[in-house]
Amino acid sequence: TLVTYGAMGMEPVRIPNGPLIFKELRLAGFWVTAWYARASAEQTANMLTSLADLFAHGVLSVNIEARYPLGQAVEAVAHAQRQGRRGKILLEM
Repeated sequence: TLVTYGAMGMEPVRIPNGPLIFKELRLAGFWVTAWYARASAEQTANMLTSLADLFAHGVLSVNIEARYPLGQAVEAVAHAQRQGRRGKILLEM
């Protein structure tokens, strides 16, 4: 199952028909805002705990391209809007 959860590039998902048919692949969309609206407080807490555990054990990671002090927030936002970034832009407090 291929799950798409981000569409910042605004490009349509392009999948050839062959794998969908012959490998019985499935496509699904996921919108976290809608999930939060349906989820109970316990489900949300369990999900966040599971994610924190995956990050703590190195199963999940996030690429960080740059860190900016809070006083350089304008520069950080400009950097975040650049095309072709390879990671997150963080503000440090």
